[in-house]
Formats: sequence, C-alpha cells, structure tokens
Amino acid sequence: MGELYYALRTFLHNRNCFVFVAPFDVFFSETEDYESPDHVTQPDLSVVCSKDQISKSGYQGAPTIIIEVLSASTALNEFNLE
Repeated sequence: MGELYYALRTFLHNRNCFVFVAPFDVFFSETEDYESPDHVTQPDLSVVCSKDQISKSGYQGAPTIIIEVLSASTALNEFNLE
C-alpha cells in the first residue's frame, strides 16, 4: 500500500488534491449534518480534492477516490461477509 500511496501523492502533486492513509475518518451524511453522520468509515487510502471538506476529525462527504486493499485474510472483515 505504501507504493500506491507514494504513486498517488507524486501524481497529484501541485493538483490541489491530497492523499490520506488510514486511520482517516470519512463521514457520510444524507442531511449534511456531520456532527452526527449516518456512516463513518476508514478507507485504506482516500484521495480528496475539495480542501474545504477536510476537518480536524476527517473528511465530510464522499472523497474523490477511496481505495480499500483486500487480502484473503481480511476480505470477510472488510465487507462483513460472515
């Protein structure tokens, strides 16, 4: 995952986008009330291109790109497929 982070960060340099690595909370809210969001997740990598949605606690809304790295040992946990 480190190489993917580095590649994205290098590609997005000087493009007003930022790459964040977990743990980095992403808040989803159907009513845009981020004080009590409907869902909170921590993707492995998040690319955000809207700086005004970044807060001290994470990102408010859908990032530009979310990357979740799966492995055979964590696939069931990542998607709650038990």
